[in-house]
Amino acid sequence: MQFFHVNKSRFFEKIPCSCFFCYEGGKYHSSFQPHPLYWGTMDQQEIGEALRQVEEDNRENSKDEWEVLKEIAQKFPDLGNGNMILLDENYVPFGKKNYMDSNYQALNQQGEPC
Repeated sequence: MQFFHVNKSRFFEKIPCSCFFCYEGGKYHSSFQPHPLYWGTMDQQEIGEALRQVEEDNRENSKDEWEVLKEIAQKFPDLGNGNMILLDENYVPFGKKNYMDSNYQALNQQGEPC
């Protein structure tokens, strides 16, 4: 198991985070803020335990959330800071929005704007 170190990052590396979500109404999160655990501790044992817990919790899902994030990053490489892809309960992209906007732009089944 490898962990993120402050001075060395790699694409698609699993970095355990605590996330804060915000709702503005509707059926989806309007924004979220991931906070890597290494911001609060450099103890590799604590971070390792958190990563194991994330993977254990993720087993309940129909699709691995780490893989979902990787797919989204690959499908929307030019998404940019402050923009997000909205997913339905099956992790299928249905919208794109900026975290500052209340409304979103609908996406078709190919993930392109309607």
